[in-house]
Amino acid sequence: MREVVERRCADSADEDNLVMSLQNDARVVLSCSRRLREWFDSADVDRIPVAVQREVDSTFVRHGLKNIVTIIVAGPPDEIDIGIEDVRSDFILPNEPKEDFENLYTILRIPLRASEAPHRWTIVLGHEVGHHLLREANARWLIDQREAGFNLPDGAPSTVMKKNNEPADETLLLWQVGLIETFPFAEVRAEIEHEAGIKRPRGSVQTDPRAPRNAPITQPKGEPSITSVDNAIIKRIKVANDWLSEIICDLIMVRSYGPAAIVAMADHLIMTNSMRPPHDTHPPGAVRLALMMKYVSRADLGILKSVIEPFQVPHFESDSARTEPAPSQLIDYLDAHETVIFQFVDGLSLPTYTASDADRQRAVLCAVNQLAWGVPPHSARLDAFKDSGVDLPFNDYDPGLVTITVEDLLNASCVARALQGDGKIEGRVPINRLTLKAIEILQTIEIAQRGASSADFAPFEPPEASGVDEPNFNGRAILSAEDITRRLVSERTSERLVLTPMTLGQSIKNPSIDLRLGTRFITFHRSSIASFDAVLNDRPRAVQREHEVSLEQPFVLHPGEVVLASALEYIALPHDVAAQVITRSSYGRLGLITATAVQVHPYYRGCLTLELVNLGNVPLALYPGEQVAQLIFFAVGVGGQAAPAKPGPEIASGSFVCPTGPEFPNVRLDPWLMRLRAGQQEPTG
Repeated sequence: MREVVERRCADSADEDNLVMSLQNDARVVLSCSRRLREWFDSADVDRIPVAVQREVDSTFVRHGLKNIVTIIVAGPPDEIDIGIEDVRSDFILPNEPKEDFENLYTILRIPLRASEAPHRWTIVLGHEVGHHLLREANARWLIDQREAGFNLPDGAPSTVMKKNNEPADETLLLWQVGLIETFPFAEVRAEIEHEAGIKRPRGSVQTDPRAPRNAPITQPKGEPSITSVDNAIIKRIKVANDWLSEIICDLIMVRSYGPAAIVAMADHLIMTNSMRPPHDTHPPGAVRLALMMKYVSRADLGILKSVIEPFQVPHFESDSARTEPAPSQLIDYLDAHETVIFQFVDGLSLPTYTASDADRQRAVLCAVNQLAWGVPPHSARLDAFKDSGVDLPFNDYDPGLVTITVEDLLNASCVARALQGDGKIEGRVPINRLTLKAIEILQTIEIAQRGASSADFAPFEPPEASGVDEPNFNGRAILSAEDITRRLVSERTSERLVLTPMTLGQSIKNPSIDLRLGTRFITFHRSSIASFDAVLNDRPRAVQREHEVSLEQPFVLHPGEVVLASALEYIALPHDVAAQVITRSSYGRLGLITATAVQVHPYYRGCLTLELVNLGNVPLALYPGEQVAQLIFFAVGVGGQAAPAKPGPEIASGSFVCPTGPEFPNVRLDPWLMRLRAGQQEPTG
């Protein structure tokens, strides 16, 4: 804003006009600020996971859109879109040319529930990013084609081109894809003229197929003019251009994320009731899904085929999208040119997720089985979790080490949700939450690798299971570093200890593993409540609030304050191992206590909650990733023998199932306490 004011002061020769201009700019800025404040004052803004923002930023950079600064806000439940393409040039300062700004500031709106379901991120990461990619592609194409020039297509109104003989903005994508020359101008004109009752002057060519042959073509008084018909044609072309833009962005989403994109779009279209009715800017949802299905089904999807089968939709059947001539005509037009559209998307320079690739199939298999075991998917051997009880084709693939990507996670979550719906995965397993945690782990490892050399950061890679002795119950109460390492790579899933993320040599210390501080916190806040009564089952959210900070942002713990945090690492204990959380002595000497509920039972899965208390006299700045606690493991046995294992995955019962951050208290009343209270109220006789 300062740059704009300084430029206008330097360019203006009339002081009075300058003052009026600046006053008008100030009014615009104030009005826009009020509208922006409505978005950012939403109660859900702080609850959008930081991982969403991090993944969006990474996606823009990966696509070469480095000059775009994205801002994520909580949108309405039925909207996932670009709220404003550029805050400054499109919203606050509409009269300023975009080229005067170094960066674009884009606001993306995503509902809270969509942000908590990672597979639905593909709409933002694929479709909405696709709009930015198309804008860049349109600009480059226009520059490249100016030397060759542009020719007006046969039958097209002159308004499809600007006065400088370049394509009009509302038709640019049709030109670029190569569909403007095949647009049915004659049929559209005839249809519009027939509906308007226009008869052309004698000698004109009759283009209405429904009119009698050699019928008079005159324009009676009071009827719409030929110019108004041209305007109607331009509107129809704009609708076609907008529909094409949405379809191409859908296909960009499929190309980047595979079948998960179809599941996300189907969920969104069903939620917004957009499957059938056409719209001026969006084609019917059934048409969009059908084209996405055709595009992704050109290759063998393997186990991912089951993900998209429920969304098979015959979009060319008679439905509400074809009850009017205009939508039906555009649907036929796009259907006839689907091969051209597919070729255009294939030619775009962007990362591709090859769902048919054997490595990607292995990664999805590995991730699905880890989800079935109640752990966030991470790089591991394919055969490490195959005894999950889920019937999948493990024998068709190499059982070696698998590297899992974000795209694999999104597709695996869709497979796991389908299996959970069929009752093949424990219903209590929080698929979305574990997938989100897995994405956060990948992002954390990537950030750590960028900020460290290979010498001081080595991601833990399990050795070949065949070369490691199996753990055994040897009577020792506390597991040594050697015992812990053996548990981490055990061939038997029922005996394996899972801890992710971790770095070998830095986290395992005889006989414990260091735990890092996570990014989420639950704090107490002052309110009008006189007291909190757990017996009366008051809601903890009335006195507590949840916060999330980024990895580089400190959390300040004040003297005497109690805060719920969690470990960054996610752990899963086998049937014969328990654990205990203790504060690292270095932090204990600063007055920090990290855990008051220190016991961890067998079969536990989740990020351990840390009850932080500052017993000192000065505030403590704590950063996510700090190794503030330690975890000591104990062997659990019966009569000197290892505790028996249960077949298949076992999820521990309790109030908190697979937590990935601090959980609000879930106080359950003691039935004996209720009886005591009832007995005291009854008179004795």
